[in-house]
Amino acid sequence: MVKLALRFISLIFLALMIYLIMPRDQLSDQSIRLFAIFVFTIGSIITKFCSMGQSSIIALTLCVLTKTLTFKEAFSGLQHSIVWLIVIAFFIAKGFVKTGLGLRLAYYIMYKFAHISLGRPIWSIFAN
Repeated sequence: MVKLALRFISLIFLALMIYLIMPRDQLSDQSIRLFAIFVFTIGSIITKFCSMGQSSIIALTLCVLTKTLTFKEAFSGLQHSIVWLIVIAFFIAKGFVKTGLGLRLAYYIMYKFAHISLGRPIWSIFAN
């Protein structure tokens, strides 16, 4: 618990230092805030403060609460069908791993190909 709190405090400190130290004459205030939130998000993923999904939700919330981005700008990426296709592919892959369905399918296909004389070499090519 202490390590988790220390990670969180160090990430907040890093984001605040970025926000306070960055030169204001070269970048706008909005871009500095967005960069600080980005560094906080990447840092939370690297230090395993929270999962990637939680980190992205926290980052979106921070962007909207600090008025760095409007609600429409922050969630505009979720309108694309490709994003949802990737998310669903990750969900299905996680389901295959958790239930062992992929392993069971592999065993079933091996069983079906085992009766053919070239079945095992063909299956070993596909498996590799």
